[in-house]
Amino acid sequence: MNTSKSSSDFAPLLKALRQIEYQLELKGAARILIAAAHLKEFKRQELASHNKVMERPITGPRIPTRGRHHSDQPRTILARWPKDNLLEAALPTLLFTISGQADIRVANYSVCCWPGDIILIPAGIPKSDGSVPDYLNVAPEATCDILLFSPGRVFGEGLECSIGHSRGNKHIPGDIDEGCWLKNHFLAQLYAGLSDELQNRGNSKSTYHLLLLLIIQLRREIEEGHALKGWQFASSPLRPVKLTPIRQAMEYIHHHLEKPLTIDFVARQIGISRTAFTRDFRSETGDTFKNYLTDQRLKHAEVLLRDANLPVKRVSAMVGLSPGRFRDLFRQRNQCTPDEFRDTLKKCPQ
Repeated sequence: MNTSKSSSDFAPLLKALRQIEYQLELKGAARILIAAAHLKEFKRQELASHNKVMERPITGPRIPTRGRHHSDQPRTILARWPKDNLLEAALPTLLFTISGQADIRVANYSVCCWPGDIILIPAGIPKSDGSVPDYLNVAPEATCDILLFSPGRVFGEGLECSIGHSRGNKHIPGDIDEGCWLKNHFLAQLYAGLSDELQNRGNSKSTYHLLLLLIIQLRREIEEGHALKGWQFASSPLRPVKLTPIRQAMEYIHHHLEKPLTIDFVARQIGISRTAFTRDFRSETGDTFKNYLTDQRLKHAEVLLRDANLPVKRVSAMVGLSPGRFRDLFRQRNQCTPDEFRDTLKKCPQ
């Protein structure tokens, strides 16, 4: 693998990620603004003095999106407000202001953000559609740059990130080396965990560690050559055509470990009967569905315990197990508890 080449392919993106990582480590905490559907609700959270908020009423009608889409690619845009340059997304978006002063448009208001500010826009909340610059006072000298994160478009897996630029009266999408897509289950779970933590508990020590780990892991994946550019994603098949139904099921399992997966549910996802699924799964994998699922959950839990500074209870939720069940299964597999496993790693780092 030519790591130096892959790094140079995404040099501006890597520079932005290193900037964010440095700021997080320097501060030792993360303060992320959480967008709300209404201005009054948004202002309940603590805002910095520079986070000026301005009301911007929505004037046009909401127009739901229509049309067919690939069965493996859920509709990511649910509706648009053409007169207001807004859209409603089915997936959460995380925005980082990396330079300049940005006025992030959300629902019926906008919030002023400076470099280092981070804002999460949950699914279903109207946001800018990217057709106009990200500031209120349009002037020839006005400029800002924003790094945007969102879940991958296939099964909601992996992670997409890109840099957008506002220059004068225009919004300019980033160049081909300023955006990428990674099909990576760990990144998908980190992003989902961060989004869930923020929406349910607000800023906390956990959100800081999740965000820092997300940035570190994303940068490492790009540097190791695992990232795809936008044109590669667009021209790639959404699912390899030679995958057998069972391989499709295994792929689905890998990317949905946090869900209460059952034989009936997964069989429906790939369009075969329970009987055929049970028979073919055992034939192709040499294992039962239950054993395979448990093995994948525990393997991923080991990765999280090793690489993420998350509470064990949170790790158990991210692999779809109750805390008690997780502890019992983990002990059976490793002859130690999750806490003991993590303590051993700290004493004997690899």
